[in-house]
Amino acid sequence: MKFLADVNVIFPLLVSRHQHRDKALECFGSAAVGDVALSRLTRLGALRLLCNPQVMGPDVSQPKSALEALQMLEADERIVLLHEPDGLDEALKKFVASCATTPNLWTDAYLASFASVAGSRLVSFDRGFSKFRGLHFLLLESGPFA
Repeated sequence: MKFLADVNVIFPLLVSRHQHRDKALECFGSAAVGDVALSRLTRLGALRLLCNPQVMGPDVSQPKSALEALQMLEADERIVLLHEPDGLDEALKKFVASCATTPNLWTDAYLASFASVAGSRLVSFDRGFSKFRGLHFLLLESGPFA
């Protein structure tokens, strides 16, 4: 089963001073070839954060250099890019039907649905994903990819 990485897993891999970098690197280091999947949503999220001066401060990236950094990560043999799977919309409807409104509901439910339909295990530092019943979820704090 592949691990679908949340933005909060990808971003620390790209930012040397990130507070979760060591844990992200530790877990990523235990992944095998093709184990870690990225979606368009998580890729765009990482690019958005790299180019955000409020997040990056003086280390803010220009779009070209942010894209180059992401492409270097994506060149790693442990990473695969997944396209949106069929059936995602139905899974999304089921996940949001049982949830209260929260600021990240739609993107979190989308990512949870993506992982579920793609047969992947979602990996994140965000405990909030545990609210999605039936989602195969690894809270990154709890250990390496396994």
